[in-house]
Amino acid sequence: MGLQDYYYVSAFSQSSALAMTWDKEAFCAQAKAVATEFYLKGIQVVNGPTSQPLGRTPWGGRLVETFGSDPHWNGIATGLSSKAYKDAGVIAGAKHFILNEQETNRTSSGGGGGGAGGGPSLSSSSNSSTSASMGSSISSATAARLSSSGVSGMGSMSAGLSSLCETYLWSFYDAVHSGLGGVMCAMTQVNNTLSCESSSLLMKLLKTELGFPGFVFPDTNAQQHALASATNGLDYGSASLWTTSTIEGYLKTHNLTEARLNDMAIRNLIGYYYVKLDNGTQPSTAEEDAYVDVRSNHAKLIRSHGAKSMILLNKADNALPLNKPRKMAIFGSQARAAIAGPNMAFSVEGLGPTYDGHLATDSGSGQGSLPYLITPETALTIKASQDDVCLVFLNALAGEGADRTELYNDDQDTLVNEVADNCENTIVVINTVGARLMDQWIEHDNVTAVLYGSLLGQESRNSIVDVLYGDVNPSGRLIYTIAKNESDYNVGICYNYNCTFTEGNYIDYRYFDAYNVTPRNEGGYRLSYTQT
Repeated sequence: MGLQDYYYVSAFSQSSALAMTWDKEAFCAQAKAVATEFYLKGIQVVNGPTSQPLGRTPWGGRLVETFGSDPHWNGIATGLSSKAYKDAGVIAGAKHFILNEQETNRTSSGGGGGGAGGGPSLSSSSNSSTSASMGSSISSATAARLSSSGVSGMGSMSAGLSSLCETYLWSFYDAVHSGLGGVMCAMTQVNNTLSCESSSLLMKLLKTELGFPGFVFPDTNAQQHALASATNGLDYGSASLWTTSTIEGYLKTHNLTEARLNDMAIRNLIGYYYVKLDNGTQPSTAEEDAYVDVRSNHAKLIRSHGAKSMILLNKADNALPLNKPRKMAIFGSQARAAIAGPNMAFSVEGLGPTYDGHLATDSGSGQGSLPYLITPETALTIKASQDDVCLVFLNALAGEGADRTELYNDDQDTLVNEVADNCENTIVVINTVGARLMDQWIEHDNVTAVLYGSLLGQESRNSIVDVLYGDVNPSGRLIYTIAKNESDYNVGICYNYNCTFTEGNYIDYRYFDAYNVTPRNEGGYRLSYTQT
């Protein structure tokens, strides 16, 4: 989404917004722009693209950072982004490998309570003493395939479909074959083994079966043991665990082979040469507040992609686009500014469930540093001094560190109904980190249109107003399914340490289709101002 905590950089739209454009050229253009800003600031590796969490559960806290729950489309986006990073001269470090589908129990031991919606079949596990405690189990069908491919040590698993390879691995395959230079292994355990210490995942599945030639590096605290990580596939790790004396000791005792050490060294350097960082043209690394302005004309691109990603979900005749309305009333804190900029390293803080201000970038690892933020309230005031429509702005926030606690919000939904009770032309604009349910008000006679999107970056208001006034015909499409009720989703948050993916490949639209569950809006859904 851009460089975190830096001045004079752009805050791009989130990956989920980009995916909603269904536009391959947009993937390439934004990734090239992001990577160029990294390159010009002297940064050589991007912690991205972020393919996963894929979207096993709509309560996952980080779905806004990723490309959606369809493996094929996610793979296209991840692959094109990896290639664009490479072409711009920086190393792509795709994440999170693998089955990192929720924040609960991801970084610390201990469970939680509550949770909504359907849940997977769970089994408890006591091996959660490390900070990387979240565990996942894959199906026996997957284990059989991996065994036949020479991958061993996966352990016994619950019956089910081969979800690991068919669903979760696919996007990494596309990325590897598009010039991926790095892979971030996740904090999670897979079948009781840390992802960053799993030879089955790293040495066999990623490096052998997918043919990945680059380096594997750990998510924060995902490397727990020096020898286990070195021998089982981690290539770049913590200096507190991998000292010169430690590695020399392993070599002397033959616990670590010279061939494996050479492999680690080559993998750590191969991306550097592959993207031509050795040509001597990259600027030196800039300090975070140094006046090194790398934004170029990226604001124009951010505005265009934001508008292109907005989805028209509902529209009565003549409700949109707006045409010089005589009166306009604006409702919801999502329409106004939080304190920011210009030219501050400003980011969103907090985990929601909503944000008191216009939500244009995410928190945690999904943050962009907003050089400025133009809000809908400002844009609409400039656009029209007199009007006759009621606009209600809603948001939903989640990010790294916590999963979502709700897929709708009582206060916001009450606001929509109260406005609609008193305004015959009520238009709702939603910017959300994931699926946001609307059945509390969607059938109200006076709700005449719904514009729906992800987090659009620094030009958020311009993108929204461009669509509201018809300067841009909405062409975005959903990348996940919006249900009628929370209970319509088959997978909730797992609060045990060991989470068994018994649903196999049946997540999101594949579950709704297979089990004849009627959604509010299916993946791929959109309306338009025109008939084409």
